Amino acid sequence: MGSLLFLLGVLALMVALMTREYLFMGLVSLFLFALYFYFFASASWLAIILLVLGFSLLAFEFILPTMGLLGVMGLGVIYLSLWLLQGNWLRALIDGTLALAIALVTVLIFTRLGFQLPFTKKIVLDTSLTETEGFQSLADSSRYLNQRAIAVTDCRPVGKARFSNGEILEVLSQYHYIEKGSEVTVVKVKNDRLLVAEIK
Repeated sequence: MGSLLFLLGVLALMVALMTREYLFMGLVSLFLFALYFYFFASASWLAIILLVLGFSLLAFEFILPTMGLLGVMGLGVIYLSLWLLQGNWLRALIDGTLALAIALVTVLIFTRLGFQLPFTKKIVLDTSLTETEGFQSLADSSRYLNQRAIAVTDCRPVGKARFSNGEILEVLSQYHYIEKGSEVTVVKVKNDRLLVAEIK
């Protein structure tokens, strides 16, 4: 039961981060984590603090990429917290690994649907674009439907593409990662976002 509460809490937290329902789902996540700690009546404040610290380190890995250092530290701290709560390394390892898998699958599903973690815009684009380089804000986006362009950044899934008129616009890969330099075509316009697919 405790493991299920923890995994559901992680799922609710990821949905909160990926959608506009961050307030409601955030409260659901907090409630599930509270039940999880209540389930382990002997839970110490150290375990709770370590769990919060672990999630914080994972979040900072996205904001300040450290080649995975903060991510590894965050996972280690989370595993330690679970072990302190459950007193069983194997159970803690299983729960932590399942939580990581749920988080990754949730991010994958929601990015395919056009959502994006709120703090990843700074890291998905590795090319700085300005007005003098041809970057234009997106306006009347429907006119770009079926137009071809060249990706000027990697699209993972968000990136930039240069169209035949010289404009560089933000695009979203509809299916998978697209490398810089690939030719793409706009297959759909959704909520003023240009969804593109690579031309093979």
